[in-house]
Amino acid sequence: MDNVYEVLMTTHAETALRELAHYITYELLSPQTAVSYINILLESIKKLDRFPNRISLIDEEPWRSYGIHQMIVKNHYVYFWIDEENLKVQITDIIFARKNQREALERMPIIDN
Repeated sequence: MDNVYEVLMTTHAETALRELAHYITYELLSPQTAVSYINILLESIKKLDRFPNRISLIDEEPWRSYGIHQMIVKNHYVYFWIDEENLKVQITDIIFARKNQREALERMPIIDN
């Protein structure tokens, strides 16, 4: 039987998603694109409820040692870790692919405080 994981988002990741929606809507003046783009991200995130380990660990240390996975969705990376014991996937951040990933990851909390 396949395990089904509960997919959760940290406050940090939720904030990143809201900021992205705001940017596309108000800075790029494209609210329809914002809705579509956010829906694509959320659908991809939702699919992590099955076989989240199919997504590779990040190459960058120390995050690889923390068990952080990196999934590309359109122009963004979605970062997450897997709690196998409790069957949970924790989304930790959503970062624009052209940003300095190391710099952004240094600000990313691994868990909600």
